[in-house]
Amino acid sequence: MTRAIEVEVEVQIARAPEDVWAFVSDPERLPKWLGEFREVVKQSEGPIGKGTVLRYTIDPGERFGTMQFVEWQPGRRLAWDGPPLQWQGGAARPQGFFEVTDAGEGHSRLVCCFQPVLTGSMALLAPVMKRWLRKQRTSDTARLKTLLRVLAREAPQGSHAGENDGRLDLRPLTALHLSDGLAEADGGLRSVRWACLGHPGASSAAASRRDRGEGCGVV
Repeated sequence: MTRAIEVEVEVQIARAPEDVWAFVSDPERLPKWLGEFREVVKQSEGPIGKGTVLRYTIDPGERFGTMQFVEWQPGRRLAWDGPPLQWQGGAARPQGFFEVTDAGEGHSRLVCCFQPVLTGSMALLAPVMKRWLRKQRTSDTARLKTLLRVLAREAPQGSHAGENDGRLDLRPLTALHLSDGLAEADGGLRSVRWACLGHPGASSAAASRRDRGEGCGVV
């Protein structure tokens, strides 16, 4: 069984398009604003662009996979695709795009579209996954707005977004808006994983998280 889902989140940010693009197009900064990402590392040689291959690690379970930029319009749009990421009897193929446009008066419009293709047990959970993905990405873009606002306040005049983020303590920001399932201790995460598959060991609280679409992350 295969099911494709699509979640699109649009947000206006009080930063110039070049600043927003500089931040969202840098793969290594993805963990700063996408909640379940632990690490993203560039694997291919050469400058970042179409064909660049990335290796990513996400929660829960510190799963890892790869994806590739299949579209790259500098300053405006990038798109990705990759092999399915296996998870508990199913898989999710990462697909989607970011698009940055000028909203006028020093503001930008960012469109984030996530189009994972689900198979196996993940396909059975497609409605749950779509609810979780919309909730998570809405929180993620709110975190991004906060982060860019902080960077604008802290950065020297004339610098672009992200140039000085290495010297800031971003831990309080990256902890914002994480779903309950991802923030649980190990025992709680185990219950959430069980609930995603209807395991008899799942607690009622974990089953409730499943019904809200939490704790079963996809890229």
